[in-house]
Amino acid sequence: MEADHYSDPNECARGITLGLTNALEEWFDGQIQASRKVGSQPCPGEEVCQVIGPLAKYPDAPIEEICGGCAKKETKPGQQPRRLADAIAEAISLDELKACGGTFAYPDSLTAYQWSCIRSLERARQKDQEREQRKQQQQSEQAALQARMKSRMGG
Repeated sequence: MEADHYSDPNECARGITLGLTNALEEWFDGQIQASRKVGSQPCPGEEVCQVIGPLAKYPDAPIEEICGGCAKKETKPGQQPRRLADAIAEAISLDELKACGGTFAYPDSLTAYQWSCIRSLERARQKDQEREQRKQQQQSEQAALQARMKSRMGG
């Protein structure tokens, strides 16, 4: 996170990375929830959409009009807060490296800034998993209750 008085985000003062982690976690959590709402396929961005999406279907319509009515607009690339853009990009880049088999030995392989970035993404994913587990548990409990009620009614 680039603070006004720091020229390099890797030179964060004590406490700055905590605020960064919390802000990033909240942003990633919102994106994960928005992606779930639209079927786990986020907006591919205007360039791709102009080839295979709604922008391709209506090439003469203003982009703002098409994107404004799209269910995926909350996940549109470039909508992130400017103050978090570099940290979001760093987290995604590190996550892609991890997905390809990259490993990071703690604490020396990454800077505090980089650890904050990747940790916030992981925390947001964990929060999403916990939400999904609670949802599944509630559904199971509801199904069990309905089965008990049905069996008591002789059905």
